[in-house]
Amino acid sequence: MYLNKMGEIIAQKRKESGMTQAELAEYIGVSKPAVSKWESGYSLPDIALLPVLASFFDISIDELMGYQPKMNERNIDAIHKKLIKNLSELSADTVFSECRSYIRKYYFCWQLILKMSQFMYDHYTMSADPQEVLKEIIRYTKRIYDHCDDSMISKKAGYLNACCLVNLNEFDEAQKILENLIEPVTNATMLLAFIYNEQGKKNDAEKIITDFIEQNLQLMFAAISSACLYADETDTEVCLQKYSALFALFEAEKYYPEHLLKFYYAMSIMYCNTKNKEAALNYFCKFTALLEHKIHDKNEIQFSDKMILETVINFTAENKAFRILYDEEQYNEIINQLKKLLEEYNG
Repeated sequence: MYLNKMGEIIAQKRKESGMTQAELAEYIGVSKPAVSKWESGYSLPDIALLPVLASFFDISIDELMGYQPKMNERNIDAIHKKLIKNLSELSADTVFSECRSYIRKYYFCWQLILKMSQFMYDHYTMSADPQEVLKEIIRYTKRIYDHCDDSMISKKAGYLNACCLVNLNEFDEAQKILENLIEPVTNATMLLAFIYNEQGKKNDAEKIITDFIEQNLQLMFAAISSACLYADETDTEVCLQKYSALFALFEAEKYYPEHLLKFYYAMSIMYCNTKNKEAALNYFCKFTALLEHKIHDKNEIQFSDKMILETVINFTAENKAFRILYDEEQYNEIINQLKKLLEEYNG
């Protein structure tokens, strides 16, 4: 089964290298017809040539042969946790090299490649060359998007690809991808839950509905911060009342603190844009208090909290909206407070 793919892979890699069949044949030490037969599937390379071909194309022999080792979700999660731990001890580029080694080894394990790509995207700003990391993630996610049969994994890869393009200011390309990802809303989940219930599978019916609600809550909360940032100045108070009520209703401080943090931060920016210093400082204080509570509740700073701290400290210094607060004593006290929290993490 794997050998049947070898000819296709040789042809693909040769074309990616910009070589003709004759040029590849000369490098490998075979005739041009031999390469043509490999790519057409009429014959296979001699076993002794496999390491030579793999080395030339900078791929593993498994990848050359089309062998597709898979890794289960549990092992992928374990690798992800290990990478996060390593990132707190080693440089980002060193840990990214580890990601690449997993991708090379499990070249067709789409779920793992997506997880590694997401990890690299989450921390790409820590690299010595962030733009190159983004371009690398684009290559990985494009391959998933183009070849993965699992529509869910493919869509996630497409979205991540668009995120990287946006960060590279390639908005037109990102727009094309995102427009293809938007789908009409259906009642498929509710209908499936009804079927499960009719079949006596009440637990399945309850789970699919509760999972659906949770997923949509997460999406809704994630969208609220953007809604605040894009709101017209005249809608500021409406945004505040409406969205604050939603977060209170679902006890966001307890169950969705990450989304509430983003909301407080977005509100601070929104009030900066409307030149309301008092309100901007109020929400920046709320943000800091919640972040401190989140950290101290765990009795330690998690790596995700460190990323939030670094991002906020750097972003507030670069964001023009916060300039109106630079001379405010309370603002500078908050920034120093955040820096102190970061120092606690760094020991």
